[in-house]
This record gives sequence, C-alpha cells and structure tokens, in this order.
Amino acid sequence: MHHLPLMTDVLKTAVICVAAGIVTYFVYENIKVVVETTGEHLAREIFSTQKLAILNFVGGSLVLFISAAVFAPIYLFLANLWGVIEEDEKQSVRALISRILSRRRAEPISQGDA
Repeated sequence: MHHLPLMTDVLKTAVICVAAGIVTYFVYENIKVVVETTGEHLAREIFSTQKLAILNFVGGSLVLFISAAVFAPIYLFLANLWGVIEEDEKQSVRALISRILSRRRAEPISQGDA
C-alpha cells in the first residue's frame, strides 16, 4: 500500500487520456467521412492516380492528423492543469521553443554605403 501515492500521476494520466479521447472520438465521428473523402480527392488531383491504396492512405492520414491535432492540445492542457507535467519538462520545452524561434528570426538587412 505504500506504493499507492506513486500511482496518482498514472491515474491522472489515465483520466486525462480518457477525457481527451472522448472529445477526439466525437470530432472523429463528425469529420471522418468528409475529411477522408477530401483527402482522397486531393490525392487524386495531386498525384493523378486512381490507386485505391494511395487514395485510402492519404484520406486516412488526413483523418489521423486532424484527430491528433484535437487530442494533443487537450491532453497537454489537462496534464499541465493537473500537475502531471513536471517543471523540468516544461523548462526543456521552453528551451527548445526559444532555440527554434531564435533561429527563425530574420537578420535585419544592413544598408550598404550608398
């Protein structure tokens, strides 16, 4: 029984996954046909193919991408809200984002002697 306190984060993570999964499921059920058909149409136009495997792959990938785009922010928000994400993990993400953003900043164009 002395290990039970160690399970709190595991239980929180499970509840968070279920909550994010329920929302994702409802979104998936409402978009799957339209998004899959749109993905298949895009694949048909872009790749000029009628191969069913390619059309299904692109359509399914688009549905999967949108499902992940729904699940991930909900999961991260709830994990942060319930304290599952530790401070050193937050610092690592902040450092990574600041490195990426600092590389993307454009250097100002210097004016030459005119």
